[in-house]
Amino acid sequence: MNISSGVRLVGVRGYSGYAASKHAEIGLTKSTALDDGHLGIRVTALCPGLVNTPLIAEMINENPTMHEELVASHASVASQSPRRSPTRSCGCPRHVPAT
Repeated sequence: MNISSGVRLVGVRGYSGYAASKHAEIGLTKSTALDDGHLGIRVTALCPGLVNTPLIAEMINENPTMHEELVASHASVASQSPRRSPTRSCGCPRHVPAT
């Protein structure tokens, strides 16, 4: 189980390293699933939407306009997901179940 992000589908201005790592994580997950699937090993990634973590709070504190950009980019991701989130807001860490 890998923990990735909605950023796997979109970029975030000023955080290219973070976005690149999340894109890479999905590639790793897919490749590992193909490599080890014949052994009965399942590999998957959990990709939560926008959650108000310390990293997100820091991003917003550094650049207050970032909040709207993050909400918009994650709304774009949510529109591509089978389980859409219509709230157009940040979730709280307590809303994310432990895995």
